[in-house]
Amino acid sequence: MGFAGEIDHETLQELMNAIGLVTRFDEPAKVEEELWAAEFTPELVTPHAIDFVFRGADAWWDWNWPHGARVFLDALSDDAQERFRRNAYAAMDASRDGDGFPRTYTALFSRATPTPDMQRAH
Repeated sequence: MGFAGEIDHETLQELMNAIGLVTRFDEPAKVEEELWAAEFTPELVTPHAIDFVFRGADAWWDWNWPHGARVFLDALSDDAQERFRRNAYAAMDASRDGDGFPRTYTALFSRATPTPDMQRAH
């Protein structure tokens, strides 16, 4: 069962708009465009990935609360949160390995310098 239908329409729309903002930074070319738009000259945009393992499903669940994913969890009722947690744990069993639940997180690191208006060639 999908859980988006359990979030009131206005809140869901706000969440989806926020996700749209984040996608502005999901590719190196997009980051460069944002930097140019802010009058910076991109010097370097480097993808970075970090692999780590959640020792158990509870560790993954606890990790979600101090991060951005919590906005979706907060929008669910207590009952829906519990059902979501149970569904997620069941789905996670397929990715369990000997150490726990592996996950790769990615980021784009960038470096830029201010661009004087007269030198902008973009």
